[in-house]
Amino acid sequence: MNRTRAPCHLRHSAVHVTVAWVACAAASAPAALGLRPVATYHTGLFGQSAAEIAAFCPQTGRIFVVNARSASIDVLALPAAGALERVGQIRVAADVPGIGAVNSVAVCGGTVAAAAEAVTTGDDGVVAFYDAASLGFAGAAVVGAGPDMLTFSPDGRLVLVANEGEPNADCTIDREGSVSVIDISQGVDRAVVDEL
Repeated sequence: MNRTRAPCHLRHSAVHVTVAWVACAAASAPAALGLRPVATYHTGLFGQSAAEIAAFCPQTGRIFVVNARSASIDVLALPAAGALERVGQIRVAADVPGIGAVNSVAVCGGTVAAAAEAVTTGDDGVVAFYDAASLGFAGAAVVGAGPDMLTFSPDGRLVLVANEGEPNADCTIDREGSVSVIDISQGVDRAVVDEL
């Protein structure tokens, strides 16, 4: 997959997450949008996929950030002092054997979903589910090869997963991409997966 990366300033020694306050003008006023940085979190790593995707949980006030390097999700909080701090970490690799990188995270209704690819290119990946408050592992569902992005349906009953199906280095394995639809309406422990 070819990805275009935005230029970055090499004077910074670490990847960081910045939370910005978005202020929108009233609907009757001309469109105006303002961003004001509120806080920043430094992972301590640079150029190593240590902070790529972030999701906010309004129930807990926590921010969940993919740390692909460690196959985990960093859990951040914004205390009254205004500085983001890591308050926990979900170690997906410890809960789901055989996974490589965590590629995406989404949160809905107090449930965290993490898309994780298999260590072996071409093998099926998983979506691991966690409780946003306790960070406890709630279960996992097998999806297609190379799950790279996921999102909840507006009602929180479904999780939609884009599976890239990327080839390995010598192109001897090249699974087709797919979309997995995970029905969690009966709970994540009784998830039903359809692959399209």
